[in-house]
Amino acid sequence: MSHDLTEFYERLSHDDELQDESNSISNQWIIDEVASPIVKRIFRMTLEGYGPYQIATQFTAEQIPIPACHQAQ
Repeated sequence: MSHDLTEFYERLSHDDELQDESNSISNQWIIDEVASPIVKRIFRMTLEGYGPYQIATQFTAEQIPIPACHQAQ
């Protein structure tokens, strides 16, 4: 599983490479510019060995809202 996460994180690290060459919108990634740094950080922390509880605790301490709060805006 960590190999899959590493591969996915590497793809996230290269936003410009995520665009599909197809002309179909349904085949393209749509990157949320506000959430992107937080998502990248979650993957990076996971690869560094942090668990979900540790990540949540850190984000709470930094007052970073949960994804549901971002989606509600």
